[in-house]
Amino acid sequence: MSSVKLPFFSSIASSFLSGLAIVFGTVVFLSCPDRIIGSALFSFALMTIICRGLLLYTGKIGYIRTFGLKNILVTLMGNLIGTFVGGTLLSFTRINGTPLVAGIQQHAQTLVNVKLSDSLLSVFILACCCGVMMFLAVDNYAKSKSWIFVVLPIMVFILCGFEHCIANAAYITLAGAWSLQAAIYLGVMIAGNAVGSWIFLLQREQE
Repeated sequence: MSSVKLPFFSSIASSFLSGLAIVFGTVVFLSCPDRIIGSALFSFALMTIICRGLLLYTGKIGYIRTFGLKNILVTLMGNLIGTFVGGTLLSFTRINGTPLVAGIQQHAQTLVNVKLSDSLLSVFILACCCGVMMFLAVDNYAKSKSWIFVVLPIMVFILCGFEHCIANAAYITLAGAWSLQAAIYLGVMIAGNAVGSWIFLLQREQE
């Protein structure tokens, strides 16, 4: 089965914009005092990505046989650049917080500390679970054209504490917490998201 061929620069641009969309999703979640409402609002990021046909690693890795490994790697690179640029730019704004007012940086630091204090096995399993949710969000929407199948999986993975590698890259950037440990944990999340996304390939092989 041959994979699609995508122009490099347009792929980078598309995946970069997806990274920015995820940053917006993480920021609204960090800014929202209610986790349920925040998780629902986060789903706007994936709805935007789907609606505009942008490239997101966790939305494409489940289709690696047709999308292609090269396109996956380009998408991942663009997503990470987008989250880093978006998160870094927001660090210069008032919503990041001041010495007198708690902002998203403080909330992001609390969240990141929990993730980086966990075991790698736990992080991998939680990332697999998130991969399942992301594949279902994209694939069920493609089959049903119903946005409810986008919103609910996003809410599930956030409320359950599952690990989404691109969202976590945004959280780490917003927290100013990049380190070798953070990079290793992110690598485990990337692998876990992939494995989780591939679980439903077992069913697709039978279709």
